[in-house]
Amino acid sequence: MYNLIVGSINGTAGGDRMLEHTDEGVLGYLRPGGVLDPSRLLGLPTLVMPETGDTSVPQVARVGSIVSLIRAGRDFRYEFTPNPRIPEI
Repeated sequence: MYNLIVGSINGTAGGDRMLEHTDEGVLGYLRPGGVLDPSRLLGLPTLVMPETGDTSVPQVARVGSIVSLIRAGRDFRYEFTPNPRIPEI
């Protein structure tokens, strides 16, 4: 299992995109009792990348992990730490 964050490279993810396209079995693990448990996302390998075709940012992806995740209104704020042993893709 891994996190895939697309289009949210600045540390903010829209709540409407959180867990978008996630398998129901995985959702059951991530939302026990129907409530998101952020600790279950922390530590998973994570791939962060911009939306394809977004010319305002370099078109590179980074592998690393999410080290913090908090709710901020309707959105989520996260801190991503890239893995220094894996080059940009």
